[in-house]
Amino acid sequence: KLRVLNLREIEIGSVVHGWDFWQLRNADGTLAFGVQPAVNLRAAGAQYLLNAIASGQGVTQWTVTQQIRQAPVLTRRFVPTANYHLPPDAHQHSTGIEIEIGDARLGNVVFRHGSLWTAHTVAANWGEATNTTAIHWVQINPRAGCVVQQGVYGAPRRHYFCPAVMVDGEANMMMVFNRVSEYETPSIYFTGRRAADESGMLQPSELLMRSPASAFCQWSNFNGAAIAPDESEVWVIS
Repeated sequence: KLRVLNLREIEIGSVVHGWDFWQLRNADGTLAFGVQPAVNLRAAGAQYLLNAIASGQGVTQWTVTQQIRQAPVLTRRFVPTANYHLPPDAHQHSTGIEIEIGDARLGNVVFRHGSLWTAHTVAANWGEATNTTAIHWVQINPRAGCVVQQGVYGAPRRHYFCPAVMVDGEANMMMVFNRVSEYETPSIYFTGRRAADESGMLQPSELLMRSPASAFCQWSNFNGAAIAPDESEVWVIS
């Protein structure tokens, strides 16, 4: 279910009116799951939401628009992307216990400078016998309903997972994520790209923090990223 509320009514403390949209379905008829609302860092003429789809062939874009004194309107659009598949669980250092990665739902969505940015954990194969987990990140033009750029970020024999993205005022993107392998304990890393970087490329990652021991449960469901009010810093949580 998607519920649309009147922000002005919330801000002034009056009676809040809402509208509900039930049984959201993708273009192929399957139920939408893991629908993520986009964080709008500036005023926008529409509100956007995205979700991954079971076929792994793209994402569903939902757009909410509302005219003054009228009910909101919800529209749906299928946006093709590079194909993706469910990620495997992750091997880790010095233990036979694997980290449960979960499914390929989107981590978070950010709308800025006319683009939607998102990322999620997927399966990747780097020419070896088994798959690893990697991060599929995407920039979408929501008006045209097409991908501007995308990429798969990872490395052989290492698992990259649980991404969260943020975009600053100059259209630079930062992404925080977790990494683990049979040679290292679970860690928090970050990467990103400047607006002028080559399309589809992210910069080398940097370590934020490494766990002193292997994980004996699900390591993380989500990471988070936010930009400071003065845009001087990006804040992350993992």
